[in-house]
Amino acid sequence: MRISAIAAAILATAVTATSIEKRSGCTATSYSQIAGTKSCSAIVIQGPFTVPANQVIDLTGLKTGSTIKIVGTITFAKGNLDQ
Repeated sequence: MRISAIAAAILATAVTATSIEKRSGCTATSYSQIAGTKSCSAIVIQGPFTVPANQVIDLTGLKTGSTIKIVGTITFAKGNLDQ
């Protein structure tokens, strides 16, 4: 019975460690997901997707030391940000 308790504890620790590791890196595969990556330390912006007209990709407020990798094609819809 003690062996099963130890095995359960090890399994629970492994699941927790995996969840924490996933929080350190985030991938956005659409424009709407980018804002949710600001708390991550390793960000991947992965296309293809289109940024809506008159919108920008706002990368302000990131954690100090964050890295950003852009993969694929990111298209900006035609608009006029000067309005």
